[in-house]
Amino acid sequence: LMYYTEDTERADAAWITNKLAANPDEQATTWSRYTLVGIPTEQHSATVQNNVVNNNGNVYTTQNGIGATWPGKAVNGEFLDLTITALWLEARIQEDCAQILLDASNNNEKIPYDDDGIGVFVNAIQRRLDQGIRVGHFIDGTDVINAPKLSDIAGATRRARELTITYSVEPAGSIEELTITGTVSIPI
Repeated sequence: LMYYTEDTERADAAWITNKLAANPDEQATTWSRYTLVGIPTEQHSATVQNNVVNNNGNVYTTQNGIGATWPGKAVNGEFLDLTITALWLEARIQEDCAQILLDASNNNEKIPYDDDGIGVFVNAIQRRLDQGIRVGHFIDGTDVINAPKLSDIAGATRRARELTITYSVEPAGSIEELTITGTVSIPI
């Protein structure tokens, strides 16, 4: 949600089309402090800006003399970059695992229900988490995959041909606010 008083400027369209052009397979990005080319900034009263931001809206204003979107959140209050990161990871892992199953079946093969077969999916998930770390979505060293050993899986679950693997990883997020304290002094 972008609050902009003049609909003819299409600030919201400029923001979303430019930010969605960033390929999450290749880079992580933030939606805050983005300069919209060709879109004039707006100066809002503190009341208007606070009302917009407190209701999970975004504004396009001037920060240090430069046009900038702020604060880069979705209407649910979550930062847009974190939402995109989570959706990207979920979609890619689903695609990867579906492709493994499709490839095996289309090659007249199968992924055996044993520790090696479980490892095929663990490795696919790990590769995608590693990619997310490499391109800046996640913090290195925070990724954990929990997969059962075959011996720990109930017979009924194996007969149903179901496997549950869980993973967790911490998003890198981005630095949005700074407090810098310094001292300049002349020695006596």
